[in-house]
Amino acid sequence: MEKSKKEDLAEKIGSVASQVDELAKPCSDRNPQGARSPQAVVAGEEVINWGQLLSLLGDVELVKEIVPVFLNDNKERFEELSEAVEHGDAAAINLYAHGIKGAGRNVGARRLSDIADQMECAGRENDVESARLLFDELRIEYEKVMSTMSDINWTQIAERQTNTAGGG
Repeated sequence: MEKSKKEDLAEKIGSVASQVDELAKPCSDRNPQGARSPQAVVAGEEVINWGQLLSLLGDVELVKEIVPVFLNDNKERFEELSEAVEHGDAAAINLYAHGIKGAGRNVGARRLSDIADQMECAGRENDVESARLLFDELRIEYEKVMSTMSDINWTQIAERQTNTAGGG
């Protein structure tokens, strides 16, 4: 049975409300830095949650239109974040990590978004050293996301990973 537009909207509002609640928490109440170390990554872990991506954007054609924008925008954001980390600029780390976090959430790149969230908190708390440590992990995940979404068959890959990881 198909959901009504009212139920669908209520579900989306609930999802946004839970994200707002999470963002309202002080950084110290969120996942501690390094909560998911690189060693915790298991083979077959999804890079893009296909189900989340489709629920946010609605259809595959829109996903295909959005991806080039995502790739371009985040290439620039990542370069800016890299420079901010190199120069120890906590305010810029906060700003660019925030952008990557939001963009990652919008395309179902949960792990990328989670690491960027931790970096954003580090920047907000003027903890450049933690941001530097997290940046290596972010770089690895960023490269996975960019590589996945640059593949001509990435939608099938994302759907398969989500199904294998139990996320869709």
